[in-house]
Parts: sequence; structure tokens; C-alpha cells
Amino acid sequence: MASRDVTSTVPWNEGVHDVALTELDEAGRTWLDEAQPFLNSLGLATIYDHPPATRVRIVVAVDQSVSVGFYREVRGAALFKLIEFVGFPTLIEGDVKRLLGDRGAQAASLLLLESPNRVDTLHGQGSTPITHDVIAELPSDPAECLASLGKQKRQQLPRYWRRLEREFDGQVRMEFVPARDIDISDINQLVAFNQQRMGALGKGDSTDQESRKQLRREGLTRRSGLLCKLMVRDSLVGGTFNYVHGEEAFLIVIAHDTAWEKHNVGHLALWKTIEHCIGLGVRRYHLFWGRKRYKNEFGGVDHVVSELIIARHRWLLPMWRFRRSVLRNGPRAVGWLKRKLRRTPATNAGDED
Repeated sequence: MASRDVTSTVPWNEGVHDVALTELDEAGRTWLDEAQPFLNSLGLATIYDHPPATRVRIVVAVDQSVSVGFYREVRGAALFKLIEFVGFPTLIEGDVKRLLGDRGAQAASLLLLESPNRVDTLHGQGSTPITHDVIAELPSDPAECLASLGKQKRQQLPRYWRRLEREFDGQVRMEFVPARDIDISDINQLVAFNQQRMGALGKGDSTDQESRKQLRREGLTRRSGLLCKLMVRDSLVGGTFNYVHGEEAFLIVIAHDTAWEKHNVGHLALWKTIEHCIGLGVRRYHLFWGRKRYKNEFGGVDHVVSELIIARHRWLLPMWRFRRSVLRNGPRAVGWLKRKLRRTPATNAGDED
């Protein structure tokens, strides 16, 4: 899959353009969706993320290089106007400060995908690590990919696959479903597998919420989705759901039926997914948010994702951080309290006995 040279087709003249997304023409929408990396694309900003972006800032330089940032405007503490960028904008700090002035906003937040070789964050005290994107650089040959893994994984994966085939008379296969043919109910089955596992760990069931999220993203799935199903006979036992964009792929869901735990079907599905992506010309595979040992075992390298706050006045920074902490940690605290309350009656009943 060859990379696309899109610099000659930029549909804007040199200068700064700030446009409501509802006002974009077809050429602008296509360029922002196809010419931009997935993590800063129109599809991610309007379909994947929620609430969606409402505007885009486009800065076209003399040499036709382009910086882009999708954003939404919100009201924060004391009714200050705040700008939240969606995805990973390519605007520089000066562009953001100019945007704050143009839109009469007091502060902006944006995400940075940092180099794995950096110990400190890129912007000192204004930047806060919030998660990790674990990224695997893929070779051009699937066999080379397997050979690059650790000794244990190199031996385990083929052995588990052969054992599965032996136990079920060879009636084991991977089905790779392209975007146009994906049935959302299959993705939701993977989601249900994940929630089944969460339930076994004593965590809350968010199957309905996650299923609604997949339905909301259906437009993006129909354009960029890749569903990889591990089938035993005619039963779905595990798989992955991904987005493919240019030479990059993004793992959105990985799951397996807990009844098949001993067969390691989750890792088998991921292995076969990566091999298939290599065949499609994918060169970078994002195992996405949060560090997990299995991601590193599959060649992933941890990249810190930081949130950078740019404010017109330094005294606004503590207020912003407090607001973000409430938004991020509030739902977790509520979930913890609900789980605690659910367990309390059983505990009390045991005490009474």
C-alpha cells in the first residue's frame, strides 16, 4: 500500500482558515479525512470521539505544508470559554495562542503523542501524562514478524494454533471481514466477551454503553473498519476489531469467549490480525490505550500520551486541571461506589450468620 502524496491537492490557499465543520465543502472533507493521519482525521474528530469536534483550524504555509487541529468550544469554571482539541493536532503553540485570541477563549487543551525515548514531557509543567499508545513497527513479511517476537511467543503461538486445529479436526479458521461487509452485531459480540471477562473480575457491566458506542461509530466502521474473527466450526470464539488508515492500523477491540481461555484464542486472533495487516501494507500497528504486557510481547513500544494546557493566563492552569480531574475521575469514583454498595448487602448477610 503506497503512501499518498497529497501536498499538491491542498484545497486551501496559503494562510489561516478557521471553519465550522458543517461549512466544509466536499473537497475539504475528503482531504481532512484521507490526507491526514487517522489520529488527526475528520472521521476520528467527528465520529470516533464524543462529543465530536465542531470546528477545524487549518494553517497553510508558503510551501503548502499544512497544520490541522479539530476542536470544540466549551464553557468551564466561571463561564470561561475553553477550547478542547480532538485527536492529536499538528498546530504549533503559536497557532494555538493565536486561535485563543481569535475565538475569545482563555485556555486550550491538546494531546501529544511523545517519543518513547523521552524521559520528560515536551512542555514542562504545562503537560501531564495521561495514558500510553503502544505502537508496533511492522516488517513487510509475516514470517519476519513472528521471528522478531520473544522466544516464548515465537514458540507458543504456532503451538497453540496447531493444538486448536488438532482438537477440532482442522475446523479452525480466521475470517477477515472488510469494512463494507462488517456486521455491527459481530463487533458487539466481541464487546460482550470483554464485559463477560470484566464481570468475572468483579467489575461493572458496560455492555450496553459499549454497544451504543459501536453503533454511533458505524459510519467510520463502514469506511475504515477491519473485523478479524477466529472461528471454531461455526462459532465465534475470539477476534479483533480495527481501523485501517493508510499504512497504519488501530486495535479498537480484542476479546475472546472466556470458555476458551485455555486455548489462548485472544492472542492467536491478534497474531493472525497482525499478519493480515502486514499483507495489506500496514507498517505501524497501534495497540492503543494503556500499557499491557501482551502488547509489548507483540512488539509494541510504549509512547506516552500527554495533555498539554495552553492558557492566556497562568492562574487558569490549576482551575483547568481541577476541572479535568473531576471529569476524568468522577465516573470512576461513582463506579467504585456502586460496586461497593452492591457488595455490602452480601457482606452484611454473612456477618449476621
